[in-house]
Amino acid sequence: MRNRRFWLGLVISLVALYIAFRGIEFNLLWSALTQANYLALIPAMAVILLAQVARAYRWGLLFYPSPAPPLSRLFSSLSIGYLVNTILPARVGDIVRAVLIGDGQGPRVAQALSTIVVERALDVFAIVAMLVLVLPFVSLTPLLQRSAATVVIVFLVLIGALWAIVWQRQRAMTYIAWGLGRIPRINGDVWTNRVEGLIDGLQILHAPRHLAVAGLWSLVIWGLGGVLYNYLVMRAFGLQDQFGSLGGALVAATFVQVVVALGATVPSSPGYVGVYHAGVVLALGAFGVPQTEALAYALVAHAANFGLLILIGAFYLWREGLNLSQITGSGTAAADYEQAAG
Repeated sequence: MRNRRFWLGLVISLVALYIAFRGIEFNLLWSALTQANYLALIPAMAVILLAQVARAYRWGLLFYPSPAPPLSRLFSSLSIGYLVNTILPARVGDIVRAVLIGDGQGPRVAQALSTIVVERALDVFAIVAMLVLVLPFVSLTPLLQRSAATVVIVFLVLIGALWAIVWQRQRAMTYIAWGLGRIPRINGDVWTNRVEGLIDGLQILHAPRHLAVAGLWSLVIWGLGGVLYNYLVMRAFGLQDQFGSLGGALVAATFVQVVVALGATVPSSPGYVGVYHAGVVLALGAFGVPQTEALAYALVAHAANFGLLILIGAFYLWREGLNLSQITGSGTAAADYEQAAG
């Protein structure tokens, strides 16, 4: 199944790259790339780093009511996870960082995994909020309308299901323990403890105040690492002048982030290669930005963003005394990483 998903993602990425580069005059693309002010990327890179710290802090909030791990440890695990997600398929990095932060112990890893589920839901909330903000200023294509509607529906269903599980925790655990105890060749008690750890990581859904704080941090994260980052990279290419005003440029930067986030929901190669670039070209095209300039922006924005996250993740991977062979060796990535972490 994983191999089929990998090949499907590769095909989608290749198709997206074809769409992004179709009709491009490479001499004009090269000219746009060489004329960019790359010193203007310095504040953009700083914004990515701040957003990553904010992600680590928000992750700690999601461990409620348990004490959060130290911020430095959260940041290290998160950075290694992002590195793995960028270079390996199937979002293996999410498992990696859960195993790291949980010290390879089943219930603690399960709890960490459930916090990542809540984290994803909060990210969708932030994207939906951004979409609502820009809708009055942008006409969505039918494809984007369907994608946006799908994201909203999935978000509502996911939140409803997770809340129901937490609300009926004892009853859910009774049914789960009964079912697991009747599955042959597994240790029902061990798996029951792991599932209980997963549910423990969802307890913030019963704490509206803490959940609201985490939601506000989600908006900060996407405002920094999404909207502000996009705007600063636009300034490196002088694109901000094409939107008429600062407000227009920020609307465009927000719309780019929404489209890129929607594109990330479909299977693609690691790092969203192709899907990211086609999404940016599509989004900026809605504001009249020529394809060549939009693609030049997309190439640099993608390389700067993911390049910095790879460097940060590689540093922490080295500091932890780990290497990628411990992740990509024999067996599943989760089992291998549990051995490496503990």
